[in-house]
Amino acid sequence: MTPAGLTPDSFKEAMCRYASGVTLITVHDADGAPVGMTATAFSSVSSEPPLVLICVHGATRTYERVLRSGYFGVNLLGVDAGPIAEHCSRPGGSKVLPPDWLIDAPQWTAPAVAGSLAFVDCETYRHFPAGTHHVIVGRVRGIGLGPAPDPGPLVHYQRGYQALHPLQETTRMPFTAPLTSNGSVR
Repeated sequence: MTPAGLTPDSFKEAMCRYASGVTLITVHDADGAPVGMTATAFSSVSSEPPLVLICVHGATRTYERVLRSGYFGVNLLGVDAGPIAEHCSRPGGSKVLPPDWLIDAPQWTAPAVAGSLAFVDCETYRHFPAGTHHVIVGRVRGIGLGPAPDPGPLVHYQRGYQALHPLQETTRMPFTAPLTSNGSVR
């Protein structure tokens, strides 16, 4: 490993080496149209109560819409959802979701994308600034599960979308912990 200076570019380069699942954050705009924003900064927080978090740039329309509405949805995208992720990842572009991309689900507040691996419908629970972004914690109010077996997740890695493939048995490497001279694990 080569040391790199701590610059915005080196930080971004380090972060692009972390594979992350791709989600679509959904909400309605002021006119009631369903809109989405592609995001990888998503995590579960707690199962009791059920909480998740998303990180959204503070200058985006999505951030404003989530705060205004008090709700958002998180669609966990499958490998076949690349076109949806691309459509909603362009800064400044229209991110209105066409009706044929959505499912009719009046039990949820946020728009749910057809074909998602899973969907969580959330009300805004807490939010706070963190640098250029805001961490938004959502309390889960509804869950949708896609059909099984699913096609696998859409993954973002090295600044592009990827498919996740299981390791073949012959390529798995055994873990060997470094030992001290007396045989204990370091």
